[in-house]
Amino acid sequence: MSLVDQRKIAIAVYIFYLTIYYVMLLLDIEPGRSYSNAFGLIGNAMCLPLFWIGVRLHDEYQRLPWKLLALGACAYLIGEGIWAYSEDWLGIEIDGPSVCDVYYIFNSIVCLCALFVYLQQFESISLMSASFDMAISVLSIGGIMFNFIVRPLLSDGFDGMLMAMYFLYSPLFDIALVSGLLLLLFGTEHHEFLTPTNLILGCGFSMMFVLDELFLVEEIYGIPFDEIINPLWSLPFFIISIASMYSPDEPVIELTSRFDRPLEYLRILLPYFLTLSIVVAIGVEYQLFEPLFVWGALMVLLLSVRQISVLISNKQLMETVRRNEEILNAQNAELHKLNLKITHDSEVDFLTQLSNRRHIDQTFERLMPIGDRQEALGLILIDVDFFKKVNDTFGHQIGDKILQNVSALIRAAARHNDIAGRFGGDEFILLLPGANKIVVSNISNRLLELARSDGSMRKYEVSLSIGGSSMMFKRDDYDIDQLLKRADEALYQAKEYGRDRFIVY
Repeated sequence: MSLVDQRKIAIAVYIFYLTIYYVMLLLDIEPGRSYSNAFGLIGNAMCLPLFWIGVRLHDEYQRLPWKLLALGACAYLIGEGIWAYSEDWLGIEIDGPSVCDVYYIFNSIVCLCALFVYLQQFESISLMSASFDMAISVLSIGGIMFNFIVRPLLSDGFDGMLMAMYFLYSPLFDIALVSGLLLLLFGTEHHEFLTPTNLILGCGFSMMFVLDELFLVEEIYGIPFDEIINPLWSLPFFIISIASMYSPDEPVIELTSRFDRPLEYLRILLPYFLTLSIVVAIGVEYQLFEPLFVWGALMVLLLSVRQISVLISNKQLMETVRRNEEILNAQNAELHKLNLKITHDSEVDFLTQLSNRRHIDQTFERLMPIGDRQEALGLILIDVDFFKKVNDTFGHQIGDKILQNVSALIRAAARHNDIAGRFGGDEFILLLPGANKIVVSNISNRLLELARSDGSMRKYEVSLSIGGSSMMFKRDDYDIDQLLKRADEALYQAKEYGRDRFIVY
């Protein structure tokens, strides 16, 4: 079963699970209503095999964040199990903080660590900047929530600072996760990071944030969300487990420029906006309209604007550098192509596209045996018979076509490692590394048969005379001139005996 099919089946089963629950809830069917907490455990348990599949899909160095997220899911499942056992089986209503919150806090810490490890895999993201952005977001929103939500509740009879932290820890961890994902998706050249994995991961953490806020509203205002949202507590980890099942080499999702720029600036402006919100909140709360406070607020505003302008200038500078780098890379690519063309033109005969005489001479040196090994080297010289008559009778254009046709026949007869070249005029050469006399004879015979059966050769009444030779060489007695001399003598004999034949020395 393919990975795509596995994901589709997992999503279908989860939707079926939610549908069954809400049908039971709507129709007031037992045990859906009485055991809604326990029913919610099914969705959490479904995530674990999906994490197991997702972890195995990644390379060893990419598995750690997904292992940590799976560990967080296990901790969350234990906390939910204790909660369901206490309320559904024992009938004990749990008021926070409780032992369940130990597992919930552990889950939040592990998820935050997993996000940091995940961000560390991207070299273009600065973890120090990410930490500061998260810290500013968490402290600013935490301060606003504490001042305007938690502190009034404490004054209305809630039990001390422990209860305040109980209300605050989940939203603050969720804010850290969401701000970290904003950095991941929109912090740098984000086209690199807008992948299905990252977008689905963002949906999972965002859903975690929404559910925690609903729980906070339920605890503060006494709105009974329990039965409605109980199975949805598993949804964030289900979404995250689906994200783990995407391959690391997934394609990048491209966005048009009119959408990506505002999102980048949103990520840059968010910490400064939150900091200014704290300053304004302090002024409103304590009615601080003294000149010193106003000056301090203006200083914070000016420093924020200055820092934002520096960040935007740096971004524009990096964009300029990136464009210049792209231009330079394109110029280097063109230069590389030009160098290859120059090298090709200096080594290849323009008419036949075989090696020219200069390249053949260089090849002689490269074929010299290495060390004390004795190696065979074969050589074939090919001459086009009556070629001058073709030029005189039909013109040089037809003569050029004959030479091109002969070069094609030589390529067809040669082995893949043989080196063919135009030796001059109507004479060709074929170097045969490791070829003894038998191999030289076989290739010569194959070439001659191809020429005899070629319609163009018969039409213009031309043929091939072929002379071949083969010698065994060591490095200290390597003598290419002797090999050439013997092949030339064999070619001369082939012409003397009537042409249209081959002779091997």
